[in-house]
Amino acid sequence: MNLVIEIAWDEPAGIENGDRCLWHSSQSSQLPDKRKDHVRLRPQNQGLELVGSATNFNEYVENTYRPLLMPLMAKTTQDRSRGVIANYLVPEFGKLSLRDLTPLTLQRYFSGLAASPLAHESKDKIKDVLSAILGSTVQYGLLVKNPVEGIRLPAERRGKRKTKPHVTPEQFEQLLELIPEPYASMVFVAVWTGLRVMN
Repeated sequence: MNLVIEIAWDEPAGIENGDRCLWHSSQSSQLPDKRKDHVRLRPQNQGLELVGSATNFNEYVENTYRPLLMPLMAKTTQDRSRGVIANYLVPEFGKLSLRDLTPLTLQRYFSGLAASPLAHESKDKIKDVLSAILGSTVQYGLLVKNPVEGIRLPAERRGKRKTKPHVTPEQFEQLLELIPEPYASMVFVAVWTGLRVMN
């Protein structure tokens, strides 16, 4: 991928009392077309947004993450990561540039998983794989910060609580009558003192 950046300097953005003045971004609708480009590119020019952040997510995964970082992982981790990338991340984020993967965009995606039948562990794995990918973009200088940091997963859904089977005191007395001594005394002491099997 060849990236060409054209930089052009024109006259000052505005002149007041013979001094140069800058146009505020709220005035961008009043700016000539060339000035609008300067306002739009300001985050990149000031180093707040890196040029590499325009890289397509899918392109980064296929050309950088898979060949450089996935071979360093255990085979089972590679297999699981490939599945997560193919089934969840590329369909959702594949057409976006890295800069479009903001914390807000990612939180919307993960909050939307609340209605998904996926297990909580699967949702956590999706987040882990995405965090690893975007963490590597920070390492390679394409993003300033990993946008997955601080993202919360939906709470784990739990089914109905089942009551555990138990023995009533009357049933326990009937059970003791069927057990021969000395075992009946041992069971009696164990149950009424709250001893566990390991004790």
